Amino acid sequence: MQENNTFIKLTSQRDTLMIGDQVNYGYSLKKVEDGALVVMPVIEVNGISDSLEVIDAWQKDTVKTYKRKDRIFHDIDVKTRFTSFNEGEWLIPAQDFMLVHKEGGVDTLTIESFNVQYAEPQIDTATFKVHPLKEPINYPVTFKETLPWIGLTVLVAGIVALVILFIARRRKREAEELLKEPPHIKALRKVDKFRDKSYWEPSKQKAFYSGVTDALREYIDSRFGIGALEMTTSEIMAALKDENLDKDLKDELKDLFERADFIKFAKHVAADDENKTVVPFAVRFISNTYQQEVTAEAQEEKEAK
Repeated sequence: MQENNTFIKLTSQRDTLMIGDQVNYGYSLKKVEDGALVVMPVIEVNGISDSLEVIDAWQKDTVKTYKRKDRIFHDIDVKTRFTSFNEGEWLIPAQDFMLVHKEGGVDTLTIESFNVQYAEPQIDTATFKVHPLKEPINYPVTFKETLPWIGLTVLVAGIVALVILFIARRRKREAEELLKEPPHIKALRKVDKFRDKSYWEPSKQKAFYSGVTDALREYIDSRFGIGALEMTTSEIMAALKDENLDKDLKDELKDLFERADFIKFAKHVAADDENKTVVPFAVRFISNTYQQEVTAEAQEEKEAK
């Protein structure tokens, strides 16, 4: 990895931030090998949510793709947008990313915290004049004027058809690629879909906990071969008893599965402090157990030599 940089870009052409101005904020990743996974943090603006508004969830945009010695690399922008409708200086907290490489390595990337200042537009009351509104002037529309629009409509329809065809083929190709992905990458992708804090709402918690724990069950099934998809929580923990896992990791996994059972079957509502730990723990469990597998395989190869 080289030349990775944070960025903050004003979407308008102003020199300073005015109330309501939208700002692109994120991280530029250079030379990311094809197949790597960018795991993004939950957007948080602790303590200033009343003054700073996050407009979008994190977006990943491939800026450039190139090939070197039979390997494909991408330049990627990971970004979100925010704005403020209050005058003042606000702190943007530091944000941590995880870059999971195709070979299994994990890099942590950090966007450092910084301040942004919003100001109200200044009006010169000495020279400002209020003018009355004028009615629009109506002119008759001729066939010559509508002809370009007819042509544009046909062109747009053709482009839309091509785009739909392209998307359909791309989704088919992505689905085929997902089937070839190793279990830990597939699990991380599924968990990453539940980073949005809107899943913490009581009406969505069942889908949130079911989605994350199902991804973990599929990963445990593939990683340890114990049929976790058809097991209860107690059966899964009993099957993992003899596996070489940290006690803290097992305890947290049991706590997550039991909490998910209460939410799914007893209509329990979890608190935000519990919800915010779910996705980070799932990522940590998958990464740690995969690293143990890689280390064990390397040790076996070393002993075989």
